[in-house]
Amino acid sequence: MAPPPEEPPPAEPPVAVPAADHGEPPRRTIRRKVVAAVAAVVVVDALLVAWAIASAEDEAVVNGPERLVAPSTMPTQGSLVVSEVRADGTVAVTQWIRGPEPLGSVTFSSPATSERVRVTDSQLVAEDGTVLAEGFGAGATSERVPVDGPSRLVRATYVLDGVTEVSSDVPGRLLVQAVALPAVAADDAGPVVVEVAGAEADSVVRNLACSDPGSSVAIQRPCGSPDGSAWRVRLTGGHRDEIVTAQVDLP
Repeated sequence: MAPPPEEPPPAEPPVAVPAADHGEPPRRTIRRKVVAAVAAVVVVDALLVAWAIASAEDEAVVNGPERLVAPSTMPTQGSLVVSEVRADGTVAVTQWIRGPEPLGSVTFSSPATSERVRVTDSQLVAEDGTVLAEGFGAGATSERVPVDGPSRLVRATYVLDGVTEVSSDVPGRLLVQAVALPAVAADDAGPVVVEVAGAEADSVVRNLACSDPGSSVAIQRPCGSPDGSAWRVRLTGGHRDEIVTAQVDLP
């Protein structure tokens, strides 16, 4: 009797053959790459916006008002006037006032020695750097400028015109009839230091003279002392409101 025929081995499962690569990724892969690229752009834009905001804030802090720092010649209580006589006869003035308490206000008036004085580029700044007033000037009456807040120190800057006369005897010599505006603060006391110099390098201040603004007779007396090419005078007590004039030789 012949043996039974052998059974064929079981067939192996079919193996999946990958599709031929024609150089084009499937649509799903393209979509994922596009989404990733868009997300990256959004992140970069967000970072740029955040950086711009931070930079703007930093710039605002850096460019904000700076607190006043008075010169070393400024009295601990009182006033400092720094006047520069220019070649065109104008006088650039920086006037510091410091009181023991918040000042409250500063009153500017016209020099009694000149009726044609003009004031330009005027500005009053508080101790924290805030601009309190601009455009104040000398007129027939006094002008009061309020000082808001707890400011004990203020700085006024302005340019005086119409306060000089040209000498007919000495070429290049100017007689400055007033080197600053009279300024009074509500809580101001102490000495008034006045420094006068020529704006040009070769300018020389020859002398200073002081006079009582309340006197009916304009009597000038020599005052102050030289400091290089400049002069300085310290007015105290009943003389602190006196008008200071100067003789300046310009190159």
